[in-house]
Amino acid sequence: MSLYRELPDDLKPFSLFEDLADHGPGCVDGMEALFNDINYASTNAILPICEKFGEYLDVTPAWALKLRKYVYNFITRTVGLVNYMEFFGSPYLGLHKITFTTGDRNLWFSEIFDVDEEELKENLHEVQSIRKEWNVVGDVFNMTIPYLMYRIYHSKLDQKTKHQALVDVVSMYHYKCFTSIIHNDYPFQARRDVVLETYNRLSLKYDIKRYGSWKKLIEARAEWIIDPKTGIHFEAFTKMNDDKKIVYMVGDIQNRFRRLINDINKVFHDVKNKTNIVSVEGAKVNLKDELTIKSVTKEVTQYGLYIERILTEETSFYKPELINYASSVLEHPNTEKLGFLVQRFPGAYNNPKKPLYKKFVDSVVTHMFEYLHANEIKKTNVYEVLVRLRGAYGAPKSKNDTVKDVRTLGEEIVREQTGIKTPQTVQSLRAGLSLYIVLRILSKDYYE
Repeated sequence: MSLYRELPDDLKPFSLFEDLADHGPGCVDGMEALFNDINYASTNAILPICEKFGEYLDVTPAWALKLRKYVYNFITRTVGLVNYMEFFGSPYLGLHKITFTTGDRNLWFSEIFDVDEEELKENLHEVQSIRKEWNVVGDVFNMTIPYLMYRIYHSKLDQKTKHQALVDVVSMYHYKCFTSIIHNDYPFQARRDVVLETYNRLSLKYDIKRYGSWKKLIEARAEWIIDPKTGIHFEAFTKMNDDKKIVYMVGDIQNRFRRLINDINKVFHDVKNKTNIVSVEGAKVNLKDELTIKSVTKEVTQYGLYIERILTEETSFYKPELINYASSVLEHPNTEKLGFLVQRFPGAYNNPKKPLYKKFVDSVVTHMFEYLHANEIKKTNVYEVLVRLRGAYGAPKSKNDTVKDVRTLGEEIVREQTGIKTPQTVQSLRAGLSLYIVLRILSKDYYE
């Protein structure tokens, strides 16, 4: 009798055929998770792989709510002394250490996309278009983003829930990328005076200066990406029929965000290398600047929510007496046409196909509070506010990016709503509409 036959059954080694019989066809050591009906060398392997793993993924309102809670819990949690919302609700870099933990990853692969991460990774790393050594595309979490967007887009969710779910997925990808960038760029906490001075030096060409917080900036980028008009990767995630486009999408989103941070880092290192800001006097100035920034951010958020609410209610926006007041400071007033424009504005504002109206209002609100604080003008001095802002809107050589948005968007809105093409009339009505929005904000307490 051979030695093999004398061994107990539980100690006998598997033969190749016994191994295949027990573990499934097409499986060999180290490749147990690969599918034998997937052509990994094709240019369209990612979707079929994800579909196999996503066979039991049910994109329902309950799932969308679970996703929303996942994102919310990440950006609002507190770890030790670090409050994540303090970071995402601020425009600063280097003051907070945020991390995407193993626990966050595990929760994603159990609550959001319930699959075996290692098996999914083995399959995706076999795809011809993916190199497993790539830091971004080789990370299987990142590769779940386009697939989840694909499933959400083609789901039966109502339009509002579907839109929010898409924003949540793309935002979460940015948040996760952000943690890696911070880990690499700011291994140690930066000096507060340097961070504040860096932000003070940024112009409005920097997105963070325009949006005022990382959360708002990231959500705006998500909106941009999922919009078929602005999102260059729209076809990539809605069709998922070209692996190279999918891989490019995952890498490009991260690269664009990385470049945005790099631009700020250049200013940061320039400030850091200057010695004059370490003086006590300079620190006092920076403290004042910080309070001003916080005050502006708070007011923009508070009054931005107010104007959005009354525009959504539509009938609350139009006040005839404010039309007359706004017209009174214009050089070429046309009260009747301005009233017509203001009455039509809420209907267009609430049309999801006309995002320029919301952008216009946001620009007016942001510029108003930045201008008032920069020039130390009190909100209660309404006439001075109107006269000074009228001058700011009309200054031909202004380099302020927000003012340029107010002008460009405002004139487009005037032409669309009234059909008027005469430059002087268009500019006058644009200024009137802008000043009316300012007045409607300043009269908040009166009408509440």
